[in-house]
Amino acid sequence: MFRDLLNLAGKRKAKLIASCILLILSACFSVIPFFLIYLLLIELFRSFSNQANAWYLVALLPVFYILTSILLIYAYDLSHRAAYEILYDIRLELGERMTRLPLGYFNDRNTGELETVMNENVERLEFFLAHHLPEIITTIFVPFFLGALLFLLDWRMALASTAPPLLALVFLLLSSGRKWSQMVNKFLTAQSRVNAAIVEYIQGIKAIKAFNQTAESFHKFQESIATWRDSLTKWNKETAPYFSIYEAIITSTLVVILSVGLWLYRHGTLSIEKFILFLFLGPLFGTQFLRIYQFLRYWLEEKECVDRVNKLRYAPVLSDCINDNTPSRFDITFKNVSFSYDGDEKYALQDISFHVPQGTVCALVGPSGAGKSTIAKLIPRFWDVDKGVILIGEYNIKDIPIQGLLSHISIVFQEVFLFNDSILENIRLGKPEATEEEVRAAARAARCEDFIEALPDGYNTVIGEKGVKLSAGEKQRISIARAILKNAPIVILDEATAFVDPENERLIQEAISNLIKGENGNCNRPQALHHH
Repeated sequence: MFRDLLNLAGKRKAKLIASCILLILSACFSVIPFFLIYLLLIELFRSFSNQANAWYLVALLPVFYILTSILLIYAYDLSHRAAYEILYDIRLELGERMTRLPLGYFNDRNTGELETVMNENVERLEFFLAHHLPEIITTIFVPFFLGALLFLLDWRMALASTAPPLLALVFLLLSSGRKWSQMVNKFLTAQSRVNAAIVEYIQGIKAIKAFNQTAESFHKFQESIATWRDSLTKWNKETAPYFSIYEAIITSTLVVILSVGLWLYRHGTLSIEKFILFLFLGPLFGTQFLRIYQFLRYWLEEKECVDRVNKLRYAPVLSDCINDNTPSRFDITFKNVSFSYDGDEKYALQDISFHVPQGTVCALVGPSGAGKSTIAKLIPRFWDVDKGVILIGEYNIKDIPIQGLLSHISIVFQEVFLFNDSILENIRLGKPEATEEEVRAAARAARCEDFIEALPDGYNTVIGEKGVKLSAGEKQRISIARAILKNAPIVILDEATAFVDPENERLIQEAISNLIKGENGNCNRPQALHHH
């Protein structure tokens, strides 16, 4: 687990290690005042025969308390800064990783599950690194140094003080094992499903109300929450007896210390000052172990979160070419291409071959489910083919770097996604470095300018989530404006005029005409390119 955390830390590893070192030092310094108190007790029972020495010991006490506090402050500062930076790095890494995953990865998972990994699981790591890890280190090393001091003073009393907590710890570790890990896994899985249900419920609320499915859908939503509640209740119910036994063993420490201490004192082999000190420090050693139960639970939860984050971090991505191969022409060739979404023998495409010369328009015609959209999504390598090859110009698309391949292709999908940002920035997605005038020119060519200018802030109007403030036709024209601005040599249109009214279809077809002039077009609906 700690190795996994260091791996996640990446270039922030040094800060995390430095924080741990400072915490260990603070744990060491925090024990020294107890030894000073022991020396003061000796002076006390000698009636302060050496007052100068006693005052010297008193003066040293605040010094070590202050040193401990300073080390803790710097340690927590480093752990927090490291945690925030690691959080930033992980989310960027996961975001970049997701751009290189095949679309099949997302088809097998719902949005809520991925949101849980990207948000909640990563957020848990931040809280663990900033708070729990420092507390765990303190909880481990304070008893370690305290135990060393106890054995330095009297090994017999040290055994009496440390045996019950250590016995309790062995019991806890043996009783937890795989079963607790499985319960944590079930709890986090249930939590992930709750998030998925929430996302699905909110996104589908219009359809739910329109088809009078509110009660049934709410029942599914309620069921996922009930499963999460039951898993958490079971986790607490299963662990409560173990914690009760664990706590009972630890709290017996004082009884053991009293019994052993009185016996040794009675036989004259234990001084009164040591006896008093052990009555104070022995139970203190045990109370540190009470926190270990809580941190073991944190540790198991964080381990599961790390595993889930790593599953996304190391999910198989599409292979990328290291050679800078750039096609000299942009005709598209399918040679005996077969493809299955599930990787089985049920092919969505089987032994498909065709050639689209550069500078021409190709319309793919066929019934629903014939594989038209699949062909459109194989060209930019949203998936890799199972058999055969796809060529752009003289190169197999697998031999072109993915970023280079995508730079040669503009895609207009049937379903348009618009970000919760200004119209200007949504169009600029096609060419991030474009000037405002270039964006406006693309919008004019896509027949967007009239409705954009009618908006309250024009191009600076912020679109609601998923473009809810725009009609389907307007969103589609924004998408075409992106493609025009990108000005790629290959244009792929995936039913770009589906589900729009006749007037919007006319405007979209005019926009498409401007988009594909002099370019290579690949379209599912021939009427969308009827004039060409």
